[in-house]
Amino acid sequence: MTRIWSSYQQAIFDEVELKSGNILVEACPGSGKTTVIEEAIKRVPRNETVLAMAFNRHIRDELRSRLEHLPNVTVHTLNSFGNSLLSGWYKINARKVSNILRYDVLDLSKGNYTKEKWKLFIQLARPVERLMGICKGHMVFTVEDLKSNWERLANEYDIEAPEDIDFFKYLLEVFEIDQKKTKVLDYDDQIAIPLRKGTPIPQFDRVCVDEAQDLNPAKTALASGAIRGCGYFVGDRKQSVYHFAGASSDSMDKILMELDAKPMPLSICYRCAKAIVRRAQQVFPDIEAWEGAPEGVEETISVADFRSKAAPGDVVLCRCTAPVVQAALWFIRNGIKAVVKGREIGKDLCDLIENLSQSDVVEDFLETLRVWYEAACEKCKEDDKQAMLDDKYETIRCVSLEFKSVQNVLNFFKDIFGDDDRTGITLMTGHKAKGLEARRVFILRPDLLPHKLAKSPEALYGEKCLEFVMVTRAQEELYFVKDDSVNPGI
Repeated sequence: MTRIWSSYQQAIFDEVELKSGNILVEACPGSGKTTVIEEAIKRVPRNETVLAMAFNRHIRDELRSRLEHLPNVTVHTLNSFGNSLLSGWYKINARKVSNILRYDVLDLSKGNYTKEKWKLFIQLARPVERLMGICKGHMVFTVEDLKSNWERLANEYDIEAPEDIDFFKYLLEVFEIDQKKTKVLDYDDQIAIPLRKGTPIPQFDRVCVDEAQDLNPAKTALASGAIRGCGYFVGDRKQSVYHFAGASSDSMDKILMELDAKPMPLSICYRCAKAIVRRAQQVFPDIEAWEGAPEGVEETISVADFRSKAAPGDVVLCRCTAPVVQAALWFIRNGIKAVVKGREIGKDLCDLIENLSQSDVVEDFLETLRVWYEAACEKCKEDDKQAMLDDKYETIRCVSLEFKSVQNVLNFFKDIFGDDDRTGITLMTGHKAKGLEARRVFILRPDLLPHKLAKSPEALYGEKCLEFVMVTRAQEELYFVKDDSVNPGI
């Protein structure tokens, strides 16, 4: 049976067959971009080599299964492509930077362990680890680059250096040791090291790159370096929600300018029911519903209705972490399996609790938490950082009120946060929802979109992108959960 392609899809295929130049495809959520990538690659002549770069292993494996019969096609994630350029023996350890800080810099081995050094490690580990990843993604490869750029990058990506500590001293030590440890690599090294060493990048007649809006400078350089003929970048700037993780907010604009790429739309959403697309159009009007889509459901409901409706397999989203954790607490207390997606969020919260707690008494800890929060608020000068601070404080506070010991609070956070289990109700912040979909989605506290502290044009645009992502996760039913009894300031 011959497939009927939309006018948007056919225009892209025509460009590929003409081999007229680089393309930037603006693909809306649920537009079938993987299918379009597959069909475009199939139309490349067999005597031309093709490299397809997928955003994650799931999409890579799917593309490989669809294209494995084509001998001229190679499929990689960006990381696996970078990894293929590395030579010599090495092993991958995602905790490389953290281990360097812990064992090489602070010497927190068994014989040298002290409470003071452990407290220092807890304070430094998260910001050092995040900033090192950002630096590698932005091709900060020398000490001079680090000195010139670390404060700018820390500010741009909301990384808070601990007070009353010579943060750069520890960062520099970790940086220098990290570059010497070439037998142990983390995932950022897979991209950074070939670029830092100037390793020759194999070139292909056609290169197709998925999720272009989430590229950082290093990933863009690696992908661009593989292009001998034409490059096809596919993404959606309206789903740019990974800035906090190191993605460049202007990555697609740079592709347009630096590669002279032709912008092309892919605007029909095949995932969402018509009612859900109409709601998404209130955020960004250029998304279109597929004419064959069902009508679907888009409603505002109460918390009581939410609790009675939600069932295993459903996805629950919110702008902030605290309402998500509060909802998960209610489900668990009532014997309903629930998991919060975001293992790194749970670790960040546990690190703060361990750093602040002086005893196992919850009442004492809550007072220490309050003092810390008020002091941090006095020092906070940026609205987006204040929003994160408020959310972190309220998340820990609401959970602590449910338990009698600090250790029980820690155990709860360690148990509830995970990334792989979808057998129960899955709850997460909107930032974790990218790439997911579910038949039924609940959005908690819609009054938090946009967040009250988002005031700059850039921040407000980011809030629109986040709302757009959250709405378009739903395939058939979308519910906004409104609770007039909550404090809208949370």
